[in-house]
Amino acid sequence: MRRLKKITYYFIVILLAILFGGALGVYIYKDDIIDLLIEEVNKSLKTQLEVEQIDLNLLKGFPNLAVEFKGVKFHSAFENEMLLSGDNVFFVLNIWNLLEKNIEIERLEVDNGKLIIHKNKKGENNFDVFNVQDASDTTRNSLEIRSILLTNVEVVYNDEISSIHATYAINKLLGSAKFHEPDIDFYVQSNFLLTKTSTGNLKWLVGKKVQITTRIEYNGTSLSVFPSELSINQAYFKFNGHVKTSEPYEVSIRITGEKNDFSSMVSILPDIVQKKLKPFNGKGKIDFITEIKGAVSRSSWPKLTTSVGLTDFVVNHKELKEPLYLSDVKGYLAIMDLKKPETGHFELEKADASVKDKKIKISGSVNNFQVPTIRGRLNGELDVPWILSVAKLDLTEQASGFLGVDMEFSFTLQKGENTMNIKSMDVAAQYNFHKVGFHLKNYPGIRELEGRVLWKNGSAIINAFKGQFGQSDIELNGTIDHLAYLLGDREKEETTASLQLNSAYMNLDEIVDFITRLPQDTTAIKGRSDTDPYIFDLELSIDTINFRKFFGTNLRARTQIEPKKIMIEKLTSNGFGGKVAVAGSISRQFNGDFFIMAKTQTNSIELDSLFNVFNNFQQDFITDEYLKGQLNSDIYTYMYFDKDWRFRRNLLYVEALLQIKKGELNNFEPIMALAPYLNNQEEKLSRLKFSDLNSHIDIANDTVFLSDMYVGTNVRNIKIGGYHTLDQHIDYRLSVPVINDKRDKDQEFGEVKVDKEGKLYWPFRIKGTTDDYKVNYDIGRAGSNIVKGLKREITEFGNTLTGKKKEEKKDTLLLEDDEYFEWENE
Repeated sequence: MRRLKKITYYFIVILLAILFGGALGVYIYKDDIIDLLIEEVNKSLKTQLEVEQIDLNLLKGFPNLAVEFKGVKFHSAFENEMLLSGDNVFFVLNIWNLLEKNIEIERLEVDNGKLIIHKNKKGENNFDVFNVQDASDTTRNSLEIRSILLTNVEVVYNDEISSIHATYAINKLLGSAKFHEPDIDFYVQSNFLLTKTSTGNLKWLVGKKVQITTRIEYNGTSLSVFPSELSINQAYFKFNGHVKTSEPYEVSIRITGEKNDFSSMVSILPDIVQKKLKPFNGKGKIDFITEIKGAVSRSSWPKLTTSVGLTDFVVNHKELKEPLYLSDVKGYLAIMDLKKPETGHFELEKADASVKDKKIKISGSVNNFQVPTIRGRLNGELDVPWILSVAKLDLTEQASGFLGVDMEFSFTLQKGENTMNIKSMDVAAQYNFHKVGFHLKNYPGIRELEGRVLWKNGSAIINAFKGQFGQSDIELNGTIDHLAYLLGDREKEETTASLQLNSAYMNLDEIVDFITRLPQDTTAIKGRSDTDPYIFDLELSIDTINFRKFFGTNLRARTQIEPKKIMIEKLTSNGFGGKVAVAGSISRQFNGDFFIMAKTQTNSIELDSLFNVFNNFQQDFITDEYLKGQLNSDIYTYMYFDKDWRFRRNLLYVEALLQIKKGELNNFEPIMALAPYLNNQEEKLSRLKFSDLNSHIDIANDTVFLSDMYVGTNVRNIKIGGYHTLDQHIDYRLSVPVINDKRDKDQEFGEVKVDKEGKLYWPFRIKGTTDDYKVNYDIGRAGSNIVKGLKREITEFGNTLTGKKKEEKKDTLLLEDDEYFEWENE
């Protein structure tokens, strides 16, 4: 026991002696040591190192020597910029090597510092501050830092060429470094926080906690990264690799991530990408392996390969009606030369997806990222409400139904002037609609949509495609050939179609309103002009059709639709109480106007119904309340509309041959005005019936021209002709037979004319506007021998025209000229 005490005593004495001797030696040689440090630093630096105070401490670094720099400012290679600054930079030096004037750092500590790494637009680095070794000096400089500790150090990285800017707040970094020129061996284990980072305008990783453990070796010609670990916000990665930094340059890097949560992966992406992905509320695990391997030269870059797997993945966007489940997804990406996108290939090996009870399998590939060729296959059922929620359509009620899909497709894209166009396409698909229904806001609803569409080699077969469109029920059958042309494949033939549309009831008002309210570019297919060739043959069979006031039945039509032209080969329908047949065309002119040419035939249609449906043809002189009868006609019509479908009335031209049977003109004031002259037959004139009426009407220059025609009525046979402008000015001429065959008696009332058939008549004229007209004796046709005095019958006729009541006969009363008539002399 006494022996042990002696040993302990002598050990303490020796230790104290060593400490005292060391402290004394440090004190004695303090200035020499500091001078040695400054000398060695100045030898190696191009720039200036400013230190406010240098202290030596043997006890703090025992058994080695501690050197503490306070107020450090290490200037970078760029003017007015610091490379390193800090409150305290602490070195622990090997004292034995120091005595031999060799510097070996056992430990390096930096507290509250800032390191700036900067590359300017010329490619110059701010850390190029060390002097180049003399080539004649064959000795190799070496430095080993066995332990590095950084606490509260800010690192700023700025690359002006790549527009990468980042700021890191290092809470604590442990590491070591060995420099044996030109070799470097660096190990680091660190926790740090990215406080500010961006690439150009792309900001990412801001405020993210990072942990890294890595070891790097550099031998002057190559850089090796030993198996390392990295975590960013609970996303974990492993990486290793090798980079050859001398010609020929080579790189080999491998990065893996296993069972990373989707939200963690999203959190490390740039902010702009995060904002787009976060609303999807993705959950599940992601596995991936990425490798970059190959030579780097001016003509080629390394190969990139990535394999990705998703397990138990769920997408639950707030706007989706139901979450999307991806139970198993596997994909593979390879770019054989990163400098050549045409060497790229992506393979989606499989994706098992489901929404509610509807499942679908997806696979596909993309070859050549320069001019992509895309292939794929879909098989399963698609929930229609979910699809419409993805499309973000504004629905007024819940959608319904599902779509069965079995599709294989392949198409190649090519670059256009401003977009990608389809160069070639091959699709084989079958779509089965099962009670599909939806109702877009402001548009008619679609209900109970069923049917099948087969698509193969650019052609579609439509089979029993039927459902409710608003109030109309529609069934469509037929074929569409070479549809790929309309979708942008210019190597295919023009698109043709042969379709049959059947309907038990069609509300044409609703359909026309739907078409006119579509956005202007809705029907335009991207990459296609409206002059591209296509021909659609469409047959219509509609049992009942309603358009405004028109109700028709048994409508049958054959039409052909081409670019800028619609031709109606034949359209027949029951309507207006009779039958109507139409043939013609609608074409678009070079200036954007629309031109309509039509031939219309009618058979026994009711006049009052016709006038009522067409709102009396925008006039109120002869309306449906006056007319009855059945119309047979042949009408040729030429109409123009501007590009906004405004009617150009001044260009309207019509030729019409009309026949009216069983006609009636009821309570028509201009005819009633003839009652006094026609033996006061007011009752018969109020229901003027006429036999077959044949007439020829022309419309041109805003005017309706009525050729002379004979109207055989229940009162008298009247001859009528004249014109009626579309702004409601009228000028009709009537030839009214005399009351009896005694010419001398009638001539007492005015000159009686004789027509070509030897019949006696009075000439009258109806002139003015439909709101302000007058019935006059037509002097121009009567001749110059006009009696000045008119007798009682003419007086009564005049009273009727002016609305005056009949006066009692007075033998002494003689009417003066022009008292009731305005005599026309034209």
